[in-house]
Amino acid sequence: MDDGASHPLPATGPYEVASDTPRQVTLMRNPYFHEWSHAAQPAGYPNRIVFRIGASAETAATDIEHGTADYTIDPPPTVRLHEIQTRFASQLHVEPNDVTIELGLNTRTPPFNDIRVRRAINPTRIKSVDSGLNPLVNDSRARAQAFLMVQVPSYPAASEFLGPEYFSCESFLPDTQSNLNVFEFCDPRFDATVREALAAEATGSPTASNLWAKADRQFTDQAPVVPLATPSITDFVSRRVGDYQHNPQLGVLIDQLWVH
Repeated sequence: MDDGASHPLPATGPYEVASDTPRQVTLMRNPYFHEWSHAAQPAGYPNRIVFRIGASAETAATDIEHGTADYTIDPPPTVRLHEIQTRFASQLHVEPNDVTIELGLNTRTPPFNDIRVRRAINPTRIKSVDSGLNPLVNDSRARAQAFLMVQVPSYPAASEFLGPEYFSCESFLPDTQSNLNVFEFCDPRFDATVREALAAEATGSPTASNLWAKADRQFTDQAPVVPLATPSITDFVSRRVGDYQHNPQLGVLIDQLWVH
């Protein structure tokens, strides 16, 4: 990736960068923008959007309470949530997240090669392997038994959670760090259902949702992962903000907010 610096790539959005400093970025209306599709890219409401950088989550929450800021990308500190829920309930928005924190199980390494153990998660001694970005987790030679992971779909679709890239028999590549199927999971029946679901989805067939539901049941029965938590997104806005909208991928649509 190259640093665009003072020569940014051309774009067609409703705003342009008016100024950029280490502490603040200001966006102004793009005078050349014309709305060609409200669904694809609506015109923005505010004439100016100012991002202030570097404030703590505590300071940002206080600024929003006082009305000197309108929105913070960082969620309010946990210790402030009760106060905000009580005093500023109408300004607090709790949205569902499509991110899942889960425990991945290696279906080919004891004890989790036994479906009964995967289903029960009985106490056992396991080898600790650093997950993070450690390539050993991907490599079947490491014989990692279980690992914490965060599943972040690119967009909300069943294929993002059950697609063949990570769970199909073909996606498991033994003895290499390039393996994406870290669960070493293989179920030909599940693979066949996923292929049917993808084909139905590609043609717009109404059977696609039923096929994905079938794949979900097959996957759940085999239990290669243990979902642990689905965190919520907490957005805090000032009293003068209106037209709050939250997109599962983009978060708050800042250019659709209006202030009075």
